[in-house]
Amino acid sequence: MYANDMYKVAVIGCNSFTGGYVVDELLAAGEYQVLGIDREEKGRLFLPYVQNDLRRFRFAQMDVNKDMADLLALLQSEQPDYVMNLAALSEVAPSWEHPEQWMQTNVVALTILVDGLRHLPVLKKFVQISTPEVYGSVAGRVQEDAALKPSTPYAVSKAAFDLLLLAFVKQYAFPAVLMRAANVYGAHQQLFKIVPRTIIYEKLGRKLPLHGGGKATRAFIHGRDVARAYVAALTLGKVGEAYHVAPETTVTIRELVQRICDLVGEDISAVVEDTPARPGHDAVYSLDASKAKRDLRWQPEVTLSAGLAEVIAWVDTNWAEIREESLEYVHRA
Repeated sequence: MYANDMYKVAVIGCNSFTGGYVVDELLAAGEYQVLGIDREEKGRLFLPYVQNDLRRFRFAQMDVNKDMADLLALLQSEQPDYVMNLAALSEVAPSWEHPEQWMQTNVVALTILVDGLRHLPVLKKFVQISTPEVYGSVAGRVQEDAALKPSTPYAVSKAAFDLLLLAFVKQYAFPAVLMRAANVYGAHQQLFKIVPRTIIYEKLGRKLPLHGGGKATRAFIHGRDVARAYVAALTLGKVGEAYHVAPETTVTIRELVQRICDLVGEDISAVVEDTPARPGHDAVYSLDASKAKRDLRWQPEVTLSAGLAEVIAWVDTNWAEIREESLEYVHRA
C-alpha cells in the first residue's frame, strides 16, 4: 500500500540489470513509492531489490512494444511525479542482425511513450537512460556536449531518441534529463556480460573469447553507484541536460580479466583466447563525469577491486543456480 505523503516514481525497465539497482536505491531511500514496469518477471538471483521491504513497491508486467496503450493508461491513473526509463534493446552486436527491432523499441515505442507523458500534469522529471555509445570512437576525456557519431544500429537508435527528447524539451518544455553511464557491472548481472562471464568460465574451466585481444578500453562502474546517480537526477538533474556517470579510471578488457584472474588465483593464459574484433565496437571510452559530481552531488564509492570481489562472491554463493542458467544472450524483440 502506498503512503500518500511520498513522491511516486515509475521505473520502466525495472527488472533490467541497472533497473533492479535503481528500485533497490529508491526503496532504501524511504521516501518514494515505486511503480515498477517491465515485460518480464525475474527472481532474486537477478534482482537486488527483492530483498528489500516491498510494501512501497508495485509491479506491472507490460511491454513497451505490445502494451503501450495500457502502459500509458496506467501512468495516467497513477500520476507519477517522476518517470525513469531503462527499457531498451541494449546489445550492440545483435543490433546489426535486426536493426529494425532496435529502432522500433528504442525510438518508435519510446516516442509514443513520451508523447503521452507530456500530457501528465504532475510530471516533474523524465529521466532517460541513454548510452555513451552515441559518441562513437572518440579520443581524450569526453564531455556531454561532444558530437553524436554513433557507429552501430544500437547507438544510432539511442542517439535518435536522445535528439527527439531534446526537441520535446525545446518545443513542449518536456522535463527530460539524459543519463549516460560507463560500463555497468555488479552482482545480479546478466551472465553473458564480461565480468560474470569471466568468473563463470574460469570456474567451468572454459576458455573466454577476448574479442580483438581485449584491447578495447572501457570504464567500469558498479550498479549501486550508477543507481545513486540516476536517483539523484530525478530531483537534481537539470532539464535538457545530459550527465555522465563514470569513474576516473579506465581499463582494457584484458586488464579487467587479469584483475579477475588475480582475485581467483588463476593464470590469465588458462582462461582466455584471443578472437577477432567485433564490427562497430568503439575502441575508446573515457567519460568526464564532473558535471554529475557538481549538479547531482554524486561521487562513485565502489572501487573496481571491491566490486569485482563482490561479483565473485555472488557467483560462488549462487553457483548451484548459476551453473544451470544459460550463459548466452537470448534475443527477444
